[in-house]
Amino acid sequence: MKWRPVTFAVAVWLAVAAPAAAQIELKASLKDLEAAVRRDSNDAAAHYNVALAYWNAKRFDDCERELRAAVALDARFASPYVGLAFLPFARRSHLREEFSENRVPKEWQPQVEEGLRHLRRAYVLDPFVEYRLGGVVRRGSTDILVELQALFGEHIRDYFDALDQFFAGEDQKAFDRFQRVYNFVDGDGHPDRLFSNLVWFHGVTAGRLRKWKEAMWDFSLLLDRELQTQTERRDSLTFVPLQTNEFRYIKALLHQRSGEPNEAIRLFRQAIENDVGLFMAHVHLAEIYEGAQMWDQAVAERRHAYDANPDDPSLLLDLGQTLAKAGRTSEAERHLRDAEAAAPRDARASYFLAVVCESLGKMEDARGAYTRFLSLAPSRYARQIDIAKLKLGQR
Repeated sequence: MKWRPVTFAVAVWLAVAAPAAAQIELKASLKDLEAAVRRDSNDAAAHYNVALAYWNAKRFDDCERELRAAVALDARFASPYVGLAFLPFARRSHLREEFSENRVPKEWQPQVEEGLRHLRRAYVLDPFVEYRLGGVVRRGSTDILVELQALFGEHIRDYFDALDQFFAGEDQKAFDRFQRVYNFVDGDGHPDRLFSNLVWFHGVTAGRLRKWKEAMWDFSLLLDRELQTQTERRDSLTFVPLQTNEFRYIKALLHQRSGEPNEAIRLFRQAIENDVGLFMAHVHLAEIYEGAQMWDQAVAERRHAYDANPDDPSLLLDLGQTLAKAGRTSEAERHLRDAEAAAPRDARASYFLAVVCESLGKMEDARGAYTRFLSLAPSRYARQIDIAKLKLGQR
């Protein structure tokens, strides 16, 4: 049976008639998570976790505040951006249907547009980011799929069961079911039969499972389709607002992670040529050069990353750390001081500044930096806290 996109569009539409998922499964109570964020107010993860609890409680203003606090503390923490992207859909129960039908009310359009920007940022930071909050506002599969399966085949049920598993974080189960659909339509031999939604979800799931070959095939197909049209695809049913260059960037990242640095470098360079603001491409290039101990090139990429996104002080921290690894400790000290000043609640800059000052023999400066670190550090930095206390004679 040939895969007909119209068939799947109808199937998706029928599936969205089911009730939305109600809750995010958490390992702690709201009370405990609120206590944790009071105790570790400088911990982006603590703010994100309490945001999830507020989402469950439908306290959406509190949820938004905590999600924004998380990214203010760590601008490269992808998960809160996903939350911010889907928050409008939690606040307005009919917004998903309105979005799918291109009839979003005027007063909600700015929130949706901002959400698309947040989601694109999340995918640039981590193409395989968790999607729990997307699953909460998604409409789950229903008994109607039994009828669809009878009409169109078992692969219909496999596809939607896989989506449920994908959004529940059951990646291996989801991948296996997506793969069953690939096999049913002979997708490897006839990629034209593969609906782009399926290719996307199959590729993301493969990436989460570190199945680099499979993920590469999927994102190569998506990139080829984009290059053929040279237009931005926005599938309102999957809410994946990526453009051609982002697919190129993800392919480069897959080459990097699968141990093919030369091809990764080539594609990262192409991605940068097409978008000078794609700072994460510079970040990954710096990682590749550091791995090869090509320190001048690594430092140059760290500088390019910060120049492309000067609003993110963590990029200054990266630059300082790379300079320190390269043995350029005096330069490292200067940039780590800049990072500390630019992000006064980020304990990491103080810790690495202390280490660099020690290496330079600036013991009083090191003690001061260790002291500042201890005043800021979240409890999950336990190892560094122990080291700092030891250096200060507190243990």
